[in-house]
Amino acid sequence: MEDDFIACLSRHPFCRGFTSGQLHLLARTLQPLLLPAKTFLFREGDAANSFFLTLRGTLNVWNSRSPRDARRISSGMIVGLEALIEQTPRRFNCEADKNDVLLLRGGSRHFDRLFRTDNALSERFIRHVLPDILVVRRVYAAT
Repeated sequence: MEDDFIACLSRHPFCRGFTSGQLHLLARTLQPLLLPAKTFLFREGDAANSFFLTLRGTLNVWNSRSPRDARRISSGMIVGLEALIEQTPRRFNCEADKNDVLLLRGGSRHFDRLFRTDNALSERFIRHVLPDILVVRRVYAAT
């Protein structure tokens, strides 16, 4: 069963190129989560205590300050890292689209441990989320 989980994880775009050790380290920190259609994953202002890798389905992400700038997070993407890295409350609402969404959830405690344990994983998280942090800051500066 663990081998199936590792194989699934290795196919996620974020994890491509990870070593076997990195995949096992990441796998120990993630838990599957099935989010029913039209259900909120988190809301603007919530504490940032998790990040999520999307495996199947689509999430809608928007901010009350600029609802027209809504984004869609689809399979193979990550959501929730910005606030976790910046240690700020969530700046966006995130809701499952019209179908259920299958995610892998990583908690903040595990994320902190990953960050301290493996520099390559830390760098990958930062490189992945930096463009999103810059977009968030532009949205807030414009409103």
